[in-house]
Amino acid sequence: MIVSGLTLFTGTSKRAIYFLTRILHQKSLILVWQSFYLQMYHMLAQELQEHWVTWLLNMPFEDK
Repeated sequence: MIVSGLTLFTGTSKRAIYFLTRILHQKSLILVWQSFYLQMYHMLAQELQEHWVTWLLNMPFEDK
């Protein structure tokens, strides 16, 4: 069986494009998850800050 250079190049190019799209897709998924976790971290930090501010404002102080 004789394989021409053009057929070999086309097959290699298709595989390269396939793997490139897979890598780009995985990178975009990672960016989406990073963004999601950053938003969750920010929301939790805001809730904790509100909790501590409320706790400090309601804390009884002793007059001496």
